[in-house]
Amino acid sequence: MTDNNHAITEELAVVAPIGTKGTEEHELPPSLRNNMELCLQILREVLNEFDPKLLNMFDEVRTDAVEASAEHFAGFLDDSDHGNEGLRKAVEIIDAMNLHDAQLMARAFTTYFHLANLCEENHRVSVLRQRESEVDENQAVDPVNELTVVYHQLITEMGPAKAKALLEKLEFHPVFTAHPTEARRKAVEGKIRRIAELLEVRPLLGGSEKRENYRRLFNEIDALFRTSPIEHRKPTPVEEANTIIDIFDSTLFDTIPQVYRRFDDWLLGDQAGLVEPACPAFFHPGSWIGSDRDGNPNVTAKVSRQVARNFSDHVIAALEDATRTVGKNLTMDSEATPASEELRLLWGRQKEMSERLTQNADQLSTKEPHRAVMLVMAYRLHYTIARDTDLMYHS
Repeated sequence: MTDNNHAITEELAVVAPIGTKGTEEHELPPSLRNNMELCLQILREVLNEFDPKLLNMFDEVRTDAVEASAEHFAGFLDDSDHGNEGLRKAVEIIDAMNLHDAQLMARAFTTYFHLANLCEENHRVSVLRQRESEVDENQAVDPVNELTVVYHQLITEMGPAKAKALLEKLEFHPVFTAHPTEARRKAVEGKIRRIAELLEVRPLLGGSEKRENYRRLFNEIDALFRTSPIEHRKPTPVEEANTIIDIFDSTLFDTIPQVYRRFDDWLLGDQAGLVEPACPAFFHPGSWIGSDRDGNPNVTAKVSRQVARNFSDHVIAALEDATRTVGKNLTMDSEATPASEELRLLWGRQKEMSERLTQNADQLSTKEPHRAVMLVMAYRLHYTIARDTDLMYHS
């Protein structure tokens, strides 16, 4: 075998089992075990449809690896034991493969591991939600929200004033970096995300909806297996930076405000959303991707400016979309919900800034001042991306 084949052999020799042979597997919670069995069943169907020979090799390697894992967890052998029969047979099967078959096997197990991780993540989320549902809203602290626990302790030790002053200094500054060994294609990420969503809703379905869910899972897992896990060309620094945009869209933009709101709900109670927020905006992400000028010669000043512009424009566009959505829903008319003095003053300032924007908003929102004001905000965010100095926000 070539060096590439040996590398594949070493990767596939350590297999996380999904099945019923391993001693440790009998301890899996039912929901986790059911999802793992479902994903394995679908993956086996996909492999059989692709090539029955590949399925046979996959089953053999997996069975041998599970056998080795079962013996390990049962205490029959330790990590230094190289005479493990199951592991030996798995390595022999892989050693006998040609490069093409070894690559297909690697792709099959890559898909397998993605599915195993998804099942575990799905179970973890369900456990956290169950724990959340059991929390008494009248407790002094929210035990599943560590920020409230810490802040309550600060109040006890320092008093409310000092605790609030310290809270306002809170800052969380994660810095995203480019790690090629951990990078996944956007096409792969999208499929993994959709499979996770299908697994999440599956327990709520029945009848034809459950069968449709199975078909969609099959389609996504089939596509995941058939999609190359790596790009056919090396991404540019700008393309690498786009991975952060994907994380922003799929997680950060919705999750971080939820963290802030959860803290306010605990601290402010019924006043949350009606008064100024108590939780500071402590999340300040950064990125080295496209801006680290020390390591990558392809990262030039021009690239760094382009990456920064892409980040800025994308975040502002997300705010524009959210602002427009809120505005479209604020359809209270001026008779049923009269505008406050602050709102009238804001509308006056907006008219003074741009008659064109306010006239357009007023035409779309006749006698709906709350909606009109929000639409002007959305317009201004749009022109901030366009760099219109007259209409954009400057800070």
